[in-house]
Amino acid sequence: WKVRNRGEEAKKRNCLRGQIIHTDELIQYEESCFKGDHYVECYIVKNGICVARGRIDVPIKA
Repeated sequence: WKVRNRGEEAKKRNCLRGQIIHTDELIQYEESCFKGDHYVECYIVKNGICVARGRIDVPIKA
């Protein structure tokens, strides 16, 4: 999984993110402290090679 925080507000709060997190779980829970347009990426890596990637947009308004 990869969740990315970027921009001035993330810098100001020292909350920059963007690293890929390894997990074998089928469900990954994430929280956000920021409103706006977000996205989450998911990668499937087999034998050290990325064989699939998905991305969903997650707009947060409240």
